[in-house]
Amino acid sequence: MIKAGVEIILMARNLPPVFACAECGKQATQLCACCIYEEEAFYGDDCGAEPDCGEDRMRPVVNSPRMGVCGYCG
Repeated sequence: MIKAGVEIILMARNLPPVFACAECGKQATQLCACCIYEEEAFYGDDCGAEPDCGEDRMRPVVNSPRMGVCGYCG
């Protein structure tokens, strides 16, 4: 319960990082779970991963440290 006259101050905000697509440079929306430890692992909706990775390895870009690990999809 908030008492009258008490001011609430925002101390921190969790802003999601923005990743660039490895192919087109626009904001990435997908992460390749196979390429997660390489520099070129992020892709946009219109771009795909390397042919040997496959579409089933793509995970959504989410604001979580578990992004792309162990099938975590946010």
